[in-house]
Amino acid sequence: MSTTRFFEFKTFQNTLKNLIMTIAVSVYKSFFIILAMFLLLLCYALLGVLHFGSVKYGEMINRHANFKSGPKAVITLFRIVTGEDWNKIMHDCMAEKYCYPSGNRDYWLGTCGSYKSSVFFFCSFYVIIAYIMLNLLVAIIVENFSLFYSAEDDTGMLSQNDIRVYQQTWNMIDIKRKGQIRVKHQVRLLLRLLRFRLTVNIQDRLLFKHMCCELEHTCRSEMVSFYEVLMMIAYRSVDIRKSLQLEELIQREQLEATIDYEVAKETIKNWLERCVRRKRVRRKSTGKFEAKRMCGNNRNNDIQRPLIVESCASPTFDGITRQESIDGERPKLFRQESLAISGDSVEENWIVKNPWKGRPAPPPIPNDIVEWFDSLNFDDI
Repeated sequence: MSTTRFFEFKTFQNTLKNLIMTIAVSVYKSFFIILAMFLLLLCYALLGVLHFGSVKYGEMINRHANFKSGPKAVITLFRIVTGEDWNKIMHDCMAEKYCYPSGNRDYWLGTCGSYKSSVFFFCSFYVIIAYIMLNLLVAIIVENFSLFYSAEDDTGMLSQNDIRVYQQTWNMIDIKRKGQIRVKHQVRLLLRLLRFRLTVNIQDRLLFKHMCCELEHTCRSEMVSFYEVLMMIAYRSVDIRKSLQLEELIQREQLEATIDYEVAKETIKNWLERCVRRKRVRRKSTGKFEAKRMCGNNRNNDIQRPLIVESCASPTFDGITRQESIDGERPKLFRQESLAISGDSVEENWIVKNPWKGRPAPPPIPNDIVEWFDSLNFDDI
């Protein structure tokens, strides 16, 4: 129960979580070094059994530490790895006095050691194991700790806190946890939401174009992964001249030159398209304005102006004609159209006062109206 609570508690404590992750990563990376150390230990144990298996007991060679069997030899060499009196074990294996020498046929019956073999065996083993393999193991652990606990002021690399902020921001965009987002829209939103050291200037549109173009150039698809966006942000957050090797720096500069060219070409293309679009819109708006103006002029020209009578006389009940419009004005009573009367008949054409020069005359009065008007007898009224 306490173990379960411990692992639940570590999820809420960033420091403890980083420590456990460091240990896990260190074990994973140091697995091959530990395996190499174990194989080397087995090889030296086999050599120790062959050369010092029958050495007599001494100060450190006893029934607990000896080379009479393989397991005993492995335990003895492991004690030497820890640094426990390895030189005394070496001196016991050098014994050439007060021992039973072996002959050519009864080698295993001898209890003497070998001075040269003992010095070479123990010195080479201790140097390889203690000064090379163990230092490699410690270096891997220190490197992992420096990766998780490095401060952003000391190194140009991204810290664990920066990666955690990026991961939390990514989870806000990638709701379905697919591990991929779209380059055009979702990446821009992700860059706008980043905070602290990874903050991107929103007003710098050129930087946004460079980042999106770099992702399109590297992934060559509409979707981009978590690792690809993180690497792009990391390259632009650190000083590449201090963090990269020469070959990586040359490749990075070539990539940035290609991106600059693509962004410049795309910017010029968009600018030209915008100019052409504005010109077309302006031309359409000008054409519509001219059409509306011509239509307005035509409507004004088609307005029917009031008809006038040069010498207009309207009949009365007493048979006397009354002069209503001498000066060419329109009749005021009921706004009825005035007719030009010559004698007892109506003229065949309307007399129109045309304010526009060159306007054609109105059409003639229909014959049935003229005949009806002539058939009227005003003397009988």
